[in-house]
Amino acid sequence: MSEEKKSFILYCTWEEQIELLDMTQRGELLTALFAYENRGECYDGGDKLIMMAFRAMRVAMDENRAKWEARAQRSRENGALGGRPKKNRAGSMGFDPKTGKPVSVNEKENESVFSSVSGAPKPRSDTVFLKEYMRQMHEAEAQAAE
Repeated sequence: MSEEKKSFILYCTWEEQIELLDMTQRGELLTALFAYENRGECYDGGDKLIMMAFRAMRVAMDENRAKWEARAQRSRENGALGGRPKKNRAGSMGFDPKTGKPVSVNEKENESVFSSVSGAPKPRSDTVFLKEYMRQMHEAEAQAAE
């Protein structure tokens, strides 16, 4: 079995099966589950109750492993794509909806957040930094006070 996977699931619904076993059998079953998950070893002991419980649990463990392997493969493929683009040093305001490229503060510095006619905020698809917004608010207050 894979050395990457570090856990497996024990379901609460298995409690009824486990309660039918005595403490020695429970220990043997738990040992068999770890051996199967870590090394792929199937239980080959002579106890038929343990064998029945193990086989029922093994099916769920195999399904969980298949799901985990599929998710891990998707993650590897997505990681090979390179991940998220790096932010600009000046700070990123988001992505330009037309080009899909990051837009920095310096590129949008002269663009006003407010409409020149109504004073209402312009509809924008990118994120506006609070600092830029506050700067423009102070400028508008200073002009109104004059």
